[in-house]
Amino acid sequence: MKRRRFVQLVGAASASHLLACSSKMDQAVKGSQYMDNLGLQIWTVRNQIAEDPVATLKAISEHGYQQIELMNLDQLEILGPIAKDFGLDINCSHINWTVLTGRWDLKKMENPGITTDHLIEKAHKHGISHMIYAYWFPDERSSLDDYKVIADKLNRFGEDCNKADVKLGYHNHSFEFKPMEDSTGWEVLMNRVEKDKMFYELDVFWASIGNQDPLGIMEDAKDKIGLLHLKDRKKESGIQYDESKVAKDAFKEVGQGMLDFKKIIVAAEAIGVEYCHVEQDESPDPLVSIGQSQTYLKTIS
Repeated sequence: MKRRRFVQLVGAASASHLLACSSKMDQAVKGSQYMDNLGLQIWTVRNQIAEDPVATLKAISEHGYQQIELMNLDQLEILGPIAKDFGLDINCSHINWTVLTGRWDLKKMENPGITTDHLIEKAHKHGISHMIYAYWFPDERSSLDDYKVIADKLNRFGEDCNKADVKLGYHNHSFEFKPMEDSTGWEVLMNRVEKDKMFYELDVFWASIGNQDPLGIMEDAKDKIGLLHLKDRKKESGIQYDESKVAKDAFKEVGQGMLDFKKIIVAAEAIGVEYCHVEQDESPDPLVSIGQSQTYLKTIS
């Protein structure tokens, strides 16, 4: 979709055209492809998965989700067969970031001997099409030079992934948007990582709480965003670049916070996002929350 059409659908409308734009928006969202293949990042239900994986994946399926995104590839052995029994696809998985940073000391463990080749081989073997680099410790990203180093490693890793027909992605938090020196970590990644080597899994909550407009990012990086995390943000929550200091109640069910998911979904369609996954890092009752998010998304689709 061309820029003009994108702006017509997701840009701010003048008062005189508000009704017409709203009608176009509703029509676009109603035809969304994502609701027929909606995923859940299982970090949302991590405690429930650990306690009872069968009951948890059954509940995810019953809520109408069609796929799950793993926290790491090691979960494939246990969760893969169960997911298949409940008709849940697994296309995407986050990975152990320390394989790239090498800072096993920060995890207080010895190097287990796994390599990027091991990750690629496992993903390819199990039909995982998207591997996501999703986090790294503060001590691993204390300067822009740290971002430059990891960007170069991601370029090499992404090239190896391409050879195995696996896509490498990067999932943002808010720390990438913290002003550092004369730039940000996000800008370094955007400028230094080649787009044919790696895509981005944009988490709209973390972008928003990092003082960014998710829609603006989607427009500026339209050819680099491949996946989306749908996660809402409490209206009264302030800007926070330190993920460890974000209040638990800042994470809301989709449709219960301040983000405009009609515009987000239309923008995702416009730039060719492949999959959308619901995620909610904190909830008093995650299995209830994922149902509420799915119900809301159904009402707008």
